[in-house]
Parts: sequence; C-alpha cells; structure tokens
Amino acid sequence: MKVFLTALTCLTVLGLFLAKDRKETFRGLFTDHREVRDWGALEMPEKDASLQLQTRFRDGRLYYKFAVSPFESFAEIFRKMRADSEYRLLDQYFNIKFMDEYGFLVKQIRIRLNELTDVVGKDGRRNMLMATSSIECRSGDYRAMAYHNIAWALDSDLLADRQVSRAGG
Repeated sequence: MKVFLTALTCLTVLGLFLAKDRKETFRGLFTDHREVRDWGALEMPEKDASLQLQTRFRDGRLYYKFAVSPFESFAEIFRKMRADSEYRLLDQYFNIKFMDEYGFLVKQIRIRLNELTDVVGKDGRRNMLMATSSIECRSGDYRAMAYHNIAWALDSDLLADRQVSRAGG
C-alpha cells in the first residue's frame, strides 16, 4: 500500500509538470508569491522623473505602491492645479498594465495624479509622490504577470525636462 501511494504521488507530481505548457516557468508553483515584488524603476523619456512600482499579493488582493520622483519635476503641474480650477478638472493619470508572458493584459490600474500623496524626506522637503492601495486579483493572475507597461496622460509641457550633460564642452 505504501509503495502504491508513493507511486501515485510521483505520478501526480509528474502529471502537474507534463500538463503545464512547456513555456511555463513554474515561477508560482512552488514559490510564495506573497513576497514584495519590486518591478524596478522606469525613467520617463526626456523628463526628469522616475516611476517605481512594488506589488504584493495577499488574500485575493493585489497591493501596490507606486512612487514618482523627484517631486520637483511635478511641482509646476501642482501649482497650476491649485491656481486654475478648469485645469484641475483635467483627467491626468498614470495607467499601469500588467501583461502575461505572451503580451495579454492581466490587470490594469489607473492612478489619477490627484490621488498621489506627498512623501517628505528626512530633510523636511517633499521628495516624491506615492499611491498605495489594492485591487481584487486572483492568485493565478498575479503569478501570470510577467511584465508591465506604464503610460501617462499628463501635461508633459509642465514636467521638468531631463538635464543633459555635455561631454567636453
């Protein structure tokens, strides 16, 4: 009986591996996907701004922290939002799309600019903007997320440009 159960267990595990698509990485099969996943920084082209994203899965929810830095790059947009009530009504946002390994959309998060909170550094100055929240998510969807795209709908004319250093000049 013991030999039969051992053989059945081995066949079940073998069946799991054979049933999966060959391209499957098994990244979520034996690992704990509840750890914080750092997606790295993304630099906004030609602008002095960096976007950072961290996620964590727990109890059927995708928790995320989205940070934009430095604050100074967005200061002009916020000044105009405070001074101009019509400008304040513009829908300015970041759109985060999580894709599977084949490029299909798994989940999407839209973060409006006015949902971001100032983060003050040890020096007492605002150094970044951050959004922290969660959305519903199935465990399988979280494991399927292979990469992400971040798009934005912002008044890019008011964003600070990246300073280009010139060599030899």
